[in-house]
Amino acid sequence: MSGERIPLSATFNTRECAGLPVRGGGVIRSNVLWRSDAVPVLTDQDVALLDGRLHTVIDLRSETERASLPSALEAIARELHRIDLAAGALPSGGASGEEDPTAAMLAQIPSLETLYRGILTEAGPVIAEIARAVIAAAPHGATLIHCTAGKDRTGVSVALLLDAVGVEREAVVENYARTAENLAGEWAERMFAAIIAHGVPLTEGIRALVSASPAEVMAELLAGLDTEYPDASSGARGYLAVHGLTEAELAELDATLVAPAPA
Repeated sequence: MSGERIPLSATFNTRECAGLPVRGGGVIRSNVLWRSDAVPVLTDQDVALLDGRLHTVIDLRSETERASLPSALEAIARELHRIDLAAGALPSGGASGEEDPTAAMLAQIPSLETLYRGILTEAGPVIAEIARAVIAAAPHGATLIHCTAGKDRTGVSVALLLDAVGVEREAVVENYARTAENLAGEWAERMFAAIIAHGVPLTEGIRALVSASPAEVMAELLAGLDTEYPDASSGARGYLAVHGLTEAELAELDATLVAPAPA
């Protein structure tokens, strides 16, 4: 059940975090924390699948991304949060009115390591609010966190939540790394074609930012947090505490996400 796919018709990376093992015993609860790539279309079958299960949607994309590919989830979410998680961590494009802003942005693409550290630097209070939204939704249904690919902004946010409640580090990293396999093929090729259409060379750096999720990148990010917050039970827990989550809220997050291990 760990990382079970949720079979929506138009997505490639929609899945539960249920079943991931927690240090000292326990697993992540079912129907509490979901992650996904963007959801542009929902069929009647998709809506029936989500009915009574999905409560809150957290869309981490920029306003530009949301305008170019509106989320079909907005029509069915009971609670909706729109958060530009990478604001300040990603290049915004060119200043010239004649320059293609998408091409200008892609030409400034950072490495995954730089992007993820930028998110940690800029978005701490926002990630704490994401944790609070998950806690608030849990009595009513699942929270689905998504961006465009469900890889970077979603990957960092979900990894921090899982690590903060004590999910085994190897399982946190594997949950992140699985995205590359899910995006390989149709999704990735479609994105590469769109980039080429903007006249941007498809460099290895751009390929990595679009579809790669190397295990070592997430492992190093979390290990870096452990070093920064040595007094916490995990670096991610220390990070969330520094950015506003109280001890009571962290205990609520534990109770929300962690269930006893099945007998």
